[in-house]
Amino acid sequence: MKACLFFELAVLDLKVERQKPLPLVYRNHQLDCGYRLDLLVDGSIVGEVKAIVRQLNLKLGLLINFNVRWLPDGIKRIANAFPQ
Repeated sequence: MKACLFFELAVLDLKVERQKPLPLVYRNHQLDCGYRLDLLVDGSIVGEVKAIVRQLNLKLGLLINFNVRWLPDGIKRIANAFPQ
């Protein structure tokens, strides 16, 4: 999925970077957590492709957004109603 999106954006002559390393700074310390952005478009738009639940033919998944005040508010249950 990521490769297809990368291809389509590149065809539009957009500058696209794949698997761009993202440093994590926690309490003024840079941690090497190995996190990478799926896509960075024109240096300003982050694209995270999350199609793995469908790709693995799983029925359930969780989408977790850590950028919320209370973690339970950031958890969304995803049901794949049409497994392949």
